[in-house]
Amino acid sequence: MRLGDNSVVWSEGVGVCWFEPLLQGSPAPLVRFSNVLYVPQLASNLLSLFTLTALGYTFTGTGHSLAFSKDGQVLFQAMVSGCCIGQLLGRTLPALHAPQTAYAAAVAPLTLRLWHYGMSVSQPQST
Repeated sequence: MRLGDNSVVWSEGVGVCWFEPLLQGSPAPLVRFSNVLYVPQLASNLLSLFTLTALGYTFTGTGHSLAFSKDGQVLFQAMVSGCCIGQLLGRTLPALHAPQTAYAAAVAPLTLRLWHYGMSVSQPQST
């Protein structure tokens, strides 16, 4: 991946992570992000709005907030700073607190083609 300063960073793995959103200040149902790239050189996580749209998500914004919905239900939100940088409201669960199946990652070098292949996002299945 080429960054804004023209440097290149590489992913070291791909896997699944779980996000616990905060909706109206309260924890909401977990959201599962799959095909997530592990890029230890990045200081911040990145989320592709184009990939989410391709997966059926819609997002709406008012003022400095964005709401991400699927099938008419808001699943998570983000706040946007004055510098136009968005931050999801919630937290990524550490591997030790994630569901057993949530933290499977295969470590393999990824090409730029695979990097742009995309990711899929879904909610965990109820049992």
